Amino acid sequence: MAIAFVADGGYNSGTTNVALTVPAGVSANDSMWACVTAKSKTSGGNTVTAPSGWNAVTHSGDVSDSSSFFNNLFIFFRIASSSEPASYTFTMPASTSPGIDGNIRDYTGTRYIGNPVNALAALGNPNAASLTSAAVVETFVQGELYVVGDP
Repeated sequence: MAIAFVADGGYNSGTTNVALTVPAGVSANDSMWACVTAKSKTSGGNTVTAPSGWNAVTHSGDVSDSSSFFNNLFIFFRIASSSEPASYTFTMPASTSPGIDGNIRDYTGTRYIGNPVNALAALGNPNAASLTSAAVVETFVQGELYVVGDP
């Protein structure tokens, strides 16, 4: 079975927590991916706590922006059950938080053993009309490349 994109839950944002909408059409055993961006006042100050059942995959290091904040991209995944709630809430510490946002994407036909992400690159330039991707070297046989962005 080929991997196929099912749906995106849409973009959501908050100050210290964000309720990410579960995409319509999620079925049991689908792979759901939460991409969460946390903006912090201090370098190294970003942490994100996921709801029960979500697995932390990886996160980027600090990417500074023109407003002197530090952004981190966190990636979580879970295998969908036959009964998913309408949303999942992700949180970050109030002491570091000017904001948190993200979305959940749903895929079918996936098979994951262990950590499904072996490389991550992040860059930021909030004033650019376009960005050139940072280098990512995929080392899995039959690997997949996902590109995610934060509006």
